[in-house]
This record gives sequence, C-alpha cells and structure tokens, in this order.
Amino acid sequence: MQTRIGVLARHAADALSAADAQLRRRQHQKGVREPRRRVAIDRQMLGDSRSPPVARAPVTFYLTNVPTIGDMDAVATIQDPRLARFYGYWLSQKGHRRFPARCDIDPIDFSYLLGHVMMFDVVAPPPMRFRVRLHGTELTERAHYDLSGKCLDEMPDAQQRALVTARCEGLVGSGEPLVIRHDRILDGRLCPYEALWLPFSGDGSSVTMLLCAMIYDNWRSLSAA
Repeated sequence: MQTRIGVLARHAADALSAADAQLRRRQHQKGVREPRRRVAIDRQMLGDSRSPPVARAPVTFYLTNVPTIGDMDAVATIQDPRLARFYGYWLSQKGHRRFPARCDIDPIDFSYLLGHVMMFDVVAPPPMRFRVRLHGTELTERAHYDLSGKCLDEMPDAQQRALVTARCEGLVGSGEPLVIRHDRILDGRLCPYEALWLPFSGDGSSVTMLLCAMIYDNWRSLSAA
C-alpha cells in the first residue's frame, strides 16, 4: 500500500514538474516575443530607416480653366495620360493667345510622345493641301509607310486619307482642338486609337500647322471583334 502511494506521489510530482517547466517555457517565450513585437511597432511608428521605402506620388499635370472640347471638359475627355500631359503643355505654351506657334514647342519637352506624333503644314493656296512635316516612328511602323516630307494626298490608304484630310480641313476652319477615339484596320486587325488634334499659327490668327498625337490601344483580331 505504501509502495503504491509512493508511486502515485512520484507520478504526481513528475506531472507537477512537467507542468511547471511548461509554464516557465511559456513565460520565457512570452517575455522574449513581447519586447520584439513592441520594438517592431516602435520602429514602424518612428519611421525607422530599416522600414521598406514608400514610393512617392507621381507628378501629375492638372488642367484647370481649360476650354471645352465639344460639350465635355478636356480633362474628362482625354483618356491617355500622355495625351493629357501634352494638351497641358500646349495650353501652357499658347498662354493667352488663341494658338501657339511652331517655335513655341520643343520636341525635347514631349520626347515621351514624339514617336506618336504627326505634324502637318497647311499649304494655303486652293485647293488646300497638307504637307507632312513629321511622321512619328511608332505610327510609321504600324502603318508600314512614312509620309514625312510628302503631302497627305499621297497616303496609300484611301479610307484613312479621306478621314484625315477631312479632319485637317475641319480643324483649319474651326481652330478648336479635338480628341478622337476611333478604330483602324491594320494588318487585318482592328486597332482602337485615341488622337489629340491641336492647331498652331505662324501669324497668330490663322491655322498654319496642325499636330496629331495618336496612341493605339491593344490590337484585336477581326474575328474576335
């Protein structure tokens, strides 16, 4: 009987020792982890230099007090940020005048868009013609022809030629900037694009040059369109 009691007592002591050891381990672990957690929180609150860097906000061009395009404000109309940025540049360069001049813009200032630009000189004597001063490389690669130094009526795509000619004539007559979203078929694919048309003047009153900045969207096959 005493032997049995002694065995039970030893089992109880062993169980208490194990429980006590487990409790000490938990307390020790808690005592180590809590300060670490507090240090991590303190570093985050104090902006410790070892914290991951936070990216700064991008520079944004906010166009305020701009003329309307049709019945919609230009800010809401222009979707591509490069076109919106260039429109803001055009506005800043023209100032209080109705049109900026060609000499008011520097290609270095819009290098982010230069490959997507076409520039037309207006040849005034009737019939009115448009000489292509610049045909951006991004556009020539898509169209597979380069009109630089040629007249618009030499464009091999008859449908696009008629469309662009009408656009140029309308802009010369109105003198108002335009934003166009349209589709064009190239290489058997439907190519959505957004185009910003802007007038320029050499004499301050009549439109003598036009600029079209065109951004193509992703191509879609005609079968999927």
